Amino acid sequence: MILESKWFFGEKYTVDGNPAMKLKQLPVFEIDGDERELQESFLELLIFELVRLNLLCTVVYPDDLQGQQSLYTLIREYDVVFVAGKTDLPLQKITLFPVINEKTGGGLECVVGDGDSFAAFLKLFLERLREMNSRMPVWGCILIGGKSSRMGLPKHLIKDDSGKTWLECTIDILKPLVDGIIISGAGDVPESLSGMMRVEDIPGVAGPLSGVVAATRRLPQVSWLLVACDMPHISKEAVDWLLGGRCPGCWGVVPRMEETGYFEPLFAWYDMRAGQLFERQLQEEVLRIGRLATHRKIANPIIPQSLRDGWKNVNTPEQLQQVKRME
Repeated sequence: MILESKWFFGEKYTVDGNPAMKLKQLPVFEIDGDERELQESFLELLIFELVRLNLLCTVVYPDDLQGQQSLYTLIREYDVVFVAGKTDLPLQKITLFPVINEKTGGGLECVVGDGDSFAAFLKLFLERLREMNSRMPVWGCILIGGKSSRMGLPKHLIKDDSGKTWLECTIDILKPLVDGIIISGAGDVPESLSGMMRVEDIPGVAGPLSGVVAATRRLPQVSWLLVACDMPHISKEAVDWLLGGRCPGCWGVVPRMEETGYFEPLFAWYDMRAGQLFERQLQEEVLRIGRLATHRKIANPIIPQSLRDGWKNVNTPEQLQQVKRME
């Protein structure tokens, strides 16, 4: 299947055949300065400030790199990657100077040892991170692989009063808000959705974690809006609120209910870097997807009262009848 995407300024770019941001659009920065001591002094100060903002950073040297792919791998593990030295790769550059001279005055530049210069650089650098974060593509992942044992029929095929299935309704809501959609899990889908991209659950792994990992493996360079198929009241407003919580250093927005403190991991947003956390859970055989909600890189905002219906799921025929009476 050809992967269509409306992001990256209208262009299409792939890594291993999958949608991906170009390196120059990712928080990977080449440090351009002739003196190793100058680079180390600057990076020590910069990383100290970034760690205070909950940003996970790493430094690599040109000799350690094995082409662009090694940087794509690193950026799925760290918020910011610094390459200490010149390369031939298309990276954003940070230029260092030992003293103020006529070359300074624009772009990501810093006079090492000058406090005012560093403060101005840090402000510009953080603005650049926020801009790049906002451009990170978001794909929708709709989970349909549940057994539906209590309902007695596949929940994604339940129809509303207009005759549309819940799956079709969910896709209609998400389509204008995300860059692409994957249906994750086994099961029949309406004919109208036969052309949608699909992934199968990980063999031998039960539960939502299987469908999430299948999606993150299929498209490792995007972030995810995860939605279970049994939430018929999700809304544009709820999606906008979730995505509004994205920021540099945040690897997911898993909201919670105010009264109970209960986390809602099945209508949540996950950064591409959360993929490694899901893989780790899988390796440790911890299949409860909600465990990720307590990770220090995951935000847990309280769901606003006006949006709470979006997180109500339907599991039984009795609950279904209640929903139909509300429609």
